[in-house]
Amino acid sequence: MLSLALLASTVPMKILFLGNSHTTTYNVAGMTVELLRSAGAQVETHAVQGAPFLNDFAGDARLLASLRKGQWNVAVLQAAKLSSSHRYIYSQEDGLKVADAANTGGAKTYFFAEWPRRGWNESNYIFGIYAGMAKEVKAEIIPVCDAWDWMRGNFPHLDLWAADGNHSNLNGAYLASMTLARHIHGPDFDPTWIASGLSKAYAKECLRAAEASTRSR
Repeated sequence: MLSLALLASTVPMKILFLGNSHTTTYNVAGMTVELLRSAGAQVETHAVQGAPFLNDFAGDARLLASLRKGQWNVAVLQAAKLSSSHRYIYSQEDGLKVADAANTGGAKTYFFAEWPRRGWNESNYIFGIYAGMAKEVKAEIIPVCDAWDWMRGNFPHLDLWAADGNHSNLNGAYLASMTLARHIHGPDFDPTWIASGLSKAYAKECLRAAEASTRSR
């Protein structure tokens, strides 16, 4: 298994992002890569695949083969099947197969724990689902939900959501990307890239939120 420090410094990263619209809207994956590169990380290539749930990727034999063969040395996995009402428990078995394939190929595997919906106090629920999965496979959790809560706690009037109250707007997508990049890079993360339309001051607060999320659990 490649060490986190090695990934951040000398080994070019080949990152695969698997997720749903939370990963693809506003190109969270692409922004994460821009932030990593601006902080000096070597990202050789990245790819993104979308599906409603992480479980759905388990049926893609070509994808699993690429993971097992070590084509990717970083895997960011999002879209566990969550209960909208928090009342139901869904199987994550197929999603775990995807994580296991990534581990088999030697990838550094992360679960991307999404942000809460507007008006819902559900970060602990979201984190708990991914924590249960991480007990089954070797993977780290990137608690985007905690960075979101930190930002909302410090700037309660800041809107991070799209109109549907579920997806992110640009503010929220950049915050999620900053959090992903900080956890993938590790310490001494000092990015310079700022998404068009956002300010340097906002980028600084996103970095503070991302740092806070590394100490939140």
